[in-house]
Amino acid sequence: MSQLYTAYAEHQAATITVTSSQELNAAIQTLTTNGGGTILVDGNFGPYTMTATDVGDANNPVLIKGLDPATPPVFETITMTRCAYITVTEIEMDSSAIVASRDLATRDLNIWNSNHIEFVNNNMDSVADGYVDGAGNVTLGGNGVMVRNSQDITFSHNTMTDYYHATTFLEVVGLDFSNNEISGVQGDGFRAGGIQNAVIADNYMHDFYGSVQTENHSDMIQIWGTNAKLVTTNVEISGNFLDSGGGAGTQSIFMHNESFKTNQVYFQDIRIFDNVVHNSSKHGITVGDTQNVQIYNNTVLQNASSVTYTTNSSSAVTRVPAIDLSNTSNSTVYNNVVGNISVNGTNVTANNLILDYTNPNATNYVDNIIVNLSGEGDLEARDLRFISGSAPDGTYGASASWSTSSTAALEATISSSEIGPDRQTVQLTAAHTLTDGTPIDPATATFTWTFADGSQMSGATVTPTFASAGDHVVALTVTTAGGVSETVARIIGVRSNDIVSLDFENGNQDSSYWGSRVLITDPSGTAFQSGAQGKGFHLDGNSLIKVDNSNLQLFDLEAFSLGFDYKLDSVGEAGGLIRMNGTMDLFVRADGSLNYKLTTDQGKFQITPGAGTLSDTAWHDIDISYDSAAGKLELLVDNTVVGSTSASGSTAGTSSTGLNIGDPWSATAKGVVDNFVMTTQPIGGWSSTGGSVPVAPAPAPAPAPTPAPAPAPAPAPAPAPTTPTDTSDTDTPTSPAPAPTTPTSPTTTFDPTVNAILQDSTASDVEYDLDSSNQYKLSRDNSFLYGQDNFRIELQLETLQDGETGVFLHMHRSLTAKVDSQGHINFSLTTSDGDFQVRSSEPVYAAAGEHDIALVFDGQLGVMQIEVDGTVQAQTTATGTTTDVSKWGLTLGNTWNASLDGTFEDFHYYNNAAVDVQVAGGTGSSVATVDTDFVPQSFLSFENTVFDEVDSTTSFRKMGGIAEYATGVDGSAYHLNGSNSIGYNRGELDMSAVDSFAISFDFQRTNMNSGGQLLDQHKIMDTVIDDQGYLHVKLVTSTGSYHLTSQSASFDDTAWHDTTIAYDSATATLSMEIDDELTVLNNVTGPTADQSRWGLSIGNSWHGSIEGNIDNFGFASELPSDQITDLFLG
Repeated sequence: MSQLYTAYAEHQAATITVTSSQELNAAIQTLTTNGGGTILVDGNFGPYTMTATDVGDANNPVLIKGLDPATPPVFETITMTRCAYITVTEIEMDSSAIVASRDLATRDLNIWNSNHIEFVNNNMDSVADGYVDGAGNVTLGGNGVMVRNSQDITFSHNTMTDYYHATTFLEVVGLDFSNNEISGVQGDGFRAGGIQNAVIADNYMHDFYGSVQTENHSDMIQIWGTNAKLVTTNVEISGNFLDSGGGAGTQSIFMHNESFKTNQVYFQDIRIFDNVVHNSSKHGITVGDTQNVQIYNNTVLQNASSVTYTTNSSSAVTRVPAIDLSNTSNSTVYNNVVGNISVNGTNVTANNLILDYTNPNATNYVDNIIVNLSGEGDLEARDLRFISGSAPDGTYGASASWSTSSTAALEATISSSEIGPDRQTVQLTAAHTLTDGTPIDPATATFTWTFADGSQMSGATVTPTFASAGDHVVALTVTTAGGVSETVARIIGVRSNDIVSLDFENGNQDSSYWGSRVLITDPSGTAFQSGAQGKGFHLDGNSLIKVDNSNLQLFDLEAFSLGFDYKLDSVGEAGGLIRMNGTMDLFVRADGSLNYKLTTDQGKFQITPGAGTLSDTAWHDIDISYDSAAGKLELLVDNTVVGSTSASGSTAGTSSTGLNIGDPWSATAKGVVDNFVMTTQPIGGWSSTGGSVPVAPAPAPAPAPTPAPAPAPAPAPAPAPTTPTDTSDTDTPTSPAPAPTTPTSPTTTFDPTVNAILQDSTASDVEYDLDSSNQYKLSRDNSFLYGQDNFRIELQLETLQDGETGVFLHMHRSLTAKVDSQGHINFSLTTSDGDFQVRSSEPVYAAAGEHDIALVFDGQLGVMQIEVDGTVQAQTTATGTTTDVSKWGLTLGNTWNASLDGTFEDFHYYNNAAVDVQVAGGTGSSVATVDTDFVPQSFLSFENTVFDEVDSTTSFRKMGGIAEYATGVDGSAYHLNGSNSIGYNRGELDMSAVDSFAISFDFQRTNMNSGGQLLDQHKIMDTVIDDQGYLHVKLVTSTGSYHLTSQSASFDDTAWHDTTIAYDSATATLSMEIDDELTVLNNVTGPTADQSRWGLSIGNSWHGSIEGNIDNFGFASELPSDQITDLFLG
């Protein structure tokens, strides 16, 4: 290896060989006063401890290195204080003998107030031996490196393994951190604060042990602002290879200034480019609170094999990493290859290539771009390269991803993909093998595949069927005509054909290969009852089984069978039995008939056997069998085919709801279910199996973008197939017919006795497009529309473009439902008692998508509400009866005003005791009953939704992260997991320029290792729980800024704490009360700051959030005097 450190001429002035720590430290002193020199440390002695203070300078540089590279000396600790021009190389550091007994603040390498220090080409090892779950089952590694208040530091070409935190740099000006390899880390790889003129380049960080997120948020590269004395400025992060490999998922590059809210200081001049990220946290490259940011030519990929756990009891999570900028200015993001880009809340696609992880037909689907992203275990650069000739190759992403970056004479690669419906039949191809950076010509080479049992196959592409699911090692030997040969082995993950198996003998345990996450709703606690054999599950109208959508084996099916035993509670039961949004539905009708619907990428297919199929309360075996290759869909009862139709295509690649047994959105067909089994194999077997599946050619490379000064936009997904859609009510599919010349009624969803008129004569399908000229109308002759004190309207509504607005349901002088400019659903109703309206809490259609919508009214209960995908999003009080007559009837779309552009299907109208009202918040009233010392103007009880029980029209802005719920003080609570939050929309909760306010809530802390932000009202109020558990409230008024801290560390445990924060200018008092302990700050006056850019936030989805559960959140402002008395004196 060439010399990697600065060679000063003075290094040759003198040479001293040492065999002990005393001799080493003395030699440093000697050379410092005699013109510098070299110290050779004898590896046959030791271990060594180096302590140097006030030594070295530009005229007396000192080089410390091993005497014999074959026997490097072992150091336990190196400490340099106020040193200069010291170089350490060719040594090993191993503190395993002392790490357990030394001070936690001591690192293996400690550099303080020093300059021109080089630590180069050394090996460092500690004692970490596994994932940290907080239970004490593994050995914690030591902390490796601390450099503080120093200048011109070089840390390069070092190898570090088995540390807790590897390196930390604080207040360092002039840093070269490059060409290091770091692995086996439980915490962070590179962590820094207050660094300037820094280069973090060409490092290889991989296979971290990691830790549960309640212990630490592991990062590979992290830069923070907390307590930093310098502003991070002029930082380059480039050429790094960050691969979670076979280890835990971590944040990859994460930087922001946690102190921005208090000091308003931005990081400056950050350049992040040419990095490869292969990880499973959403924080692929995250930058916040920064001015002048350039992020370009990075490759950011998901490693689905690595996972993170929020808590020890939570499910494993793997996410597609993204590029996310927040609170940045003058930022440019281009030429990246990544799953998503967000800049200050706006998604960015132009001049980047956005990867698709769900649609194999898309040109930007990952397996059409990346050689072997689906491979299991540790992957190499060759696996993560772009397929030669694909869209990004040579233009987008990191240069290490380009096929031309391969310089080997032969670089063999293995790519794998499932082929056909049998998941244990896998296509293996060597087609992306490279010779000198160009694709191999299969005609000029031989390819030999060797399997674990010793069997072999030959050819560039082979299609083996594995006998079992699981990980299988496959070796490939490629030999060129010129005699060059290479063997590469990879782990091939073979999926099971099982999907789910529930016999209910062990509750909700899935006994299939997958052990799926299955959620049970059983309010009465009596759902587990006698089944067909042993235990079964009783669907009583409130109970429900949900196979969670995190179980990916549920999706993308070309064939399957689904079977279960079922016994009706009583003859005439009606309702949903199987519901899987966007994929399938099975309904039982009151006449004993069944109705099954299947949706694939090639259409919608339906089977409806005749009345009396289920005509008693005996046990029946119900089976559904689908085989796209055979073009057959069958419904069987007691092993007899009762209905069939032609069908083809693949089911959806994802679902927002998973698979439900029972109906989460409407009435359930009450009865007992047992022995529920679903597999990918249809009844009777696949029409084609592994032995006869034709070998598909390797995917054709997507066209490369035309070179231009600015990068081309990412390629668009392939257009959807135009295969005919089946919409008939018979067992035989129909092809699209020519447009009829007279109006026709739909032949599926609507009851034929309903007088339905199509205003557009070209439509006769169950699926119907709405636009400004097309409406679907139930005529005024339908008497059930009028004089009702209850109804429930259900439909699936899909918008195809982001930001679509307009009316989708209208009945003159009676009701209107529309999507507003923010994507919220607005439902207006006129009854005999007046006008009522409600708006969804979430902007449901801000982004294009399909949702199950229910509009509910019950005048007897006094309830009017909006349900979205089975969850009540908004509710208010409404009474009376609907209009007695309407001139025009009920219209889907709008004849007079702007109609929504979208698609609806499966429209249902219920009334006269058919209404199923879910009462939000668990109470029959839309007005919350709240235990506070004030009357709230907003109250959130978090009963599995974010919904204002005082004002149902309150809207909330879209925040980062995913909503999670936990057990609350009563009912459920909202779980703040560090990456999610709740944000009121601007103007919805008024804390700006008010003379008094009160906030109450219950809070339970779940991460005891770090504090964070709990509440924030931009430039008005900041509420934080610190690491020790003290609650801090910072309030800005017209007279100044005030800070109140709790008397006790009330939140130093995981118990629930009842908390109230109150302010009143008239009494000049800011107070907090936690579990009856009152803390008061006097002489606080003036209206709160007049700032209204953002609404109040609970938690912080961008950075620095507290982790815990919040329940029973109430707020009011401009309080009356009696409530102020209760708050401050009561």
